[in-house]
Amino acid sequence: MKKGSKQSKESINKLKISLRNQFKSGRRVWNKGLTKDTDSRIITPQGAWKKGNIPHNTGKSKDNYAPLMKVSKKNSGKNNPACRKEVAAKISASNKGKIPHNKGKTKLNCKYLEKQSQTILKQFANGRRLPPKSKRGNGGYREDLGHYVRSNWEANYARICKLLNKNYEFEKKRFTFYKDNGNIITTYTPDFTHKRYVELKGYVDEDDRLKLKLFQQQYPEEYKKLIIIDFNRYKKLEKYFKSKINNWE
Repeated sequence: MKKGSKQSKESINKLKISLRNQFKSGRRVWNKGLTKDTDSRIITPQGAWKKGNIPHNTGKSKDNYAPLMKVSKKNSGKNNPACRKEVAAKISASNKGKIPHNKGKTKLNCKYLEKQSQTILKQFANGRRLPPKSKRGNGGYREDLGHYVRSNWEANYARICKLLNKNYEFEKKRFTFYKDNGNIITTYTPDFTHKRYVELKGYVDEDDRLKLKLFQQQYPEEYKKLIIIDFNRYKKLEKYFKSKINNWE
């Protein structure tokens, strides 16, 4: 039976109707109502690893596995159907005049995006690790510090603290800012926390300005403890400490 033929479509429709009638007459899905706690056949993906199940494609790539090699060769470069002029023209014609489903939608005018945004913000408020965002680059783990930093500036400031025997916590304290209706606007995590909060900022963008403004409005007492080390202040620290720290970056 040829895929996509009229006969195959009729067979699929008959199967759908047959299954629908069986479920209406009382047939149940075998695993309905079962959980991993009540039936040993139900396992979570994590449980699957414990039972020794290995994904069928582990270690396989287009370089060492014939089926993937065949697919890759078939669809790469000039062999890719989308590269043919007639196919490209067909795709272009089919998309002409279509408006993307999310065009013009933001978390401000779309309930779904607002809900999605709030879910992510709540995760950050509850301690989820923040994604890298650094204008100074070179984020990563530092052996001499024993923890992750997002930039050279942060690494060097941590080394200054160690040289001065000053205890600190890196990105430990997190502040959450709320709207009047209880929704989360954003969160803010100072770079370093000891007796005061220290933020290293070579460049302040609009997002940074908003966070600092909200911090001042919603946590006025904590805001008084904030020290911002900008480019000029950092250069002064560098001038004094660079010769005293061997692995200065």
